[in-house]
Amino acid sequence: MIDEDRINIRNAERKRRIEGGRKVESYLFSLISTMLITPGFKYKKNELREVNIAEFMISVEKFQVFKATESLLRGMYSGFLDTSKIDTQKELNWFRES
Repeated sequence: MIDEDRINIRNAERKRRIEGGRKVESYLFSLISTMLITPGFKYKKNELREVNIAEFMISVEKFQVFKATESLLRGMYSGFLDTSKIDTQKELNWFRES
């Protein structure tokens, strides 16, 4: 996946040079840097080097589900969210598939 990301960046850079436009950044780099500064993410920079890409991506997906569930609960209990149109059985289950 890392090699594929590098190839995609090279291809996008070539296309940018030909057509003009903004610089293209790595999707994986952006994802890693975002997760490293996110409070509650379980890996540190040095630990992340030992994790395989599939494990990292699953961790990111599960983290997104957890944060979405947490935000939904905060909205519900603060009274800023109408729960009548939300399937709370499904949406409040943070063990669900993403």
